[in-house]
Amino acid sequence: MEDIHKTSIYAPDGQFPGLLTRLRAVLTAAQINTLHSAPVTVIPAPGAGKVLVLDSLSIQTLPGTVNFTSGGAITAVYHGGSTALHASSLPNTVVQSGTGSITNLGPLGASNGLTLSVNTGVDIVAASADFASGNGALVINLWYSVITLG
Repeated sequence: MEDIHKTSIYAPDGQFPGLLTRLRAVLTAAQINTLHSAPVTVIPAPGAGKVLVLDSLSIQTLPGTVNFTSGGAITAVYHGGSTALHASSLPNTVVQSGTGSITNLGPLGASNGLTLSVNTGVDIVAASADFASGNGALVINLWYSVITLG
């Protein structure tokens, strides 16, 4: 990643530090082109007895001079997994379009909830295939909490 920034939002009395954290990461063209075969870890595993709970995800496309081709829908998953941690995915056609955009993928919309993975990071992945030939970037904004079990 070119850069990564984290900002925590604290309760007014400081009683619950890290209640919600915003992470901003910029994925390079090289990372985008291999998002299926080499997902990018944007949040590392939080530690023993802790889980990451994704609140919201937005992806901004920053097209370059060469449009991306191929690729799969982009989503956030627990490291090594395939189940989306949010309500929708970013279609590959949005990345391929050559037009800058920002898409909010929103909170999880599963009717039966989602089983959380303990001590597991979050990856950005292209679901079905690698992209090819493009030279733009993606700005990933994640809002999440770290919950301690027990």
